[in-house]
Amino acid sequence: MFLDFDREFPDSKTIVLDINYRSVPEILAASDELISHNIVRYPKTLKAVKEEGTKPVFFHAKSDREESQWICSRISDIRKEGGKLGDCAVLYRAHHLSRPLEEALMRNKIPYVIYGGTEFYSRREVKDLICYLRMVAYGDDISFRRVVNVPPRKIGRKKMELLAERAEAGGRTLYEALRDSIRDPVFKGTDAGRFVSCIEAARELRGSMSLGDLLQALMDRSGYERFLRLQGDQERLDNVAELKRGITEYGEDPDATLEDFLVHASLFDGNGDEKPDRVKLMTVHTSKGMEFPYVFICGLDEGVFPSKKTDSPEEMEEERRLMYVAMTRAEYGLYLTDSEGPAESGGFKSPSRFVFEIGRENLDYAVELDPEMAKEMEGRVRTEAARARRISDLFRRGDRVIHQVFGAGTVEEVSEREMCYVVKFDNLETPRTLRFDAKLSREL
Repeated sequence: MFLDFDREFPDSKTIVLDINYRSVPEILAASDELISHNIVRYPKTLKAVKEEGTKPVFFHAKSDREESQWICSRISDIRKEGGKLGDCAVLYRAHHLSRPLEEALMRNKIPYVIYGGTEFYSRREVKDLICYLRMVAYGDDISFRRVVNVPPRKIGRKKMELLAERAEAGGRTLYEALRDSIRDPVFKGTDAGRFVSCIEAARELRGSMSLGDLLQALMDRSGYERFLRLQGDQERLDNVAELKRGITEYGEDPDATLEDFLVHASLFDGNGDEKPDRVKLMTVHTSKGMEFPYVFICGLDEGVFPSKKTDSPEEMEEERRLMYVAMTRAEYGLYLTDSEGPAESGGFKSPSRFVFEIGRENLDYAVELDPEMAKEMEGRVRTEAARARRISDLFRRGDRVIHQVFGAGTVEEVSEREMCYVVKFDNLETPRTLRFDAKLSREL
């Protein structure tokens, strides 16, 4: 581990780089307070060169739509005060979180560009499912060509040429030609029948189910969701889940139709604005090494940032370091946002623990949190801090220890995930694995 470098090389010299030329003192104070909750780190407090500015702002929204609209409003304020759109960067933990933000930017006619990614409605899996929905509503040839073999159904080039000939001869669409030819021996051994039955069943069911349920039925009957899961690409699955969430929200309007949603989605298919002055959207990972006058970190929900996949102290510290990186991209203005609503993993969303670890004194709250919610999260932060303090008392790799049975030895590994040490005892040929609660003492 890098933090053991001075133990491995005792003649080395540590030079602390603690002068910060980028951020105003208030942003550094908030960032330092956050990262102080990490145990495995070199203690360091950054010193700002810039003059005093303003505290970071935290906004807790009632929905992700309200959260995105608030971000757009603040960007518009920055523009009115003489700033440029290009001065603003919006960071998120994962690409699928950009959907409500992109929609809000488009509604507010604010041009944007996504770094290291593609606009939400231009992503492959999103376009695939939009075309499945278009097959239900319109059955157009463009959508047909895109999805007839996704997942693969053994309908190759020659079969497509045959369908094109029959469609042209009969004045029909490609889908109608396939539906009318489904019993033709040429399609024996293909999954053409399953494709047609999927679309026809969805057309029959669309009037009796919500838009979200219709999309899920299409994914199930077509085999598309299973197709994605077999590929094991979690980012694509997250985008599909976000599309379903978006169409479900849209369908909450009792007057909304499938055709209405498809028109709505078409408005966001590609930004199409090539103006040089555009808001920058990107993941926190993409932002490493960059800096921006104004930074918005959105989607600060527990289970999103930090990720729900975080299941060890080491991983939590890495998530916290990532949040620290995000915060310290900002030069003058830092805005943190989250929203209420259903959580991705079930239940309901709550603000990220990172908001509370930053400290109320280091933030300006745009709206006050519900006292019970704040109390619950502050209690969780205290519990995590106590656990971190216990971990800080552990032995480190290279420490000399004594066990009452095995004698003296050297700690070779420390696994916080498995809650154990690996110790090579002087009198034993092979290392031993011992739990953290084993009776070890430090060799004097």
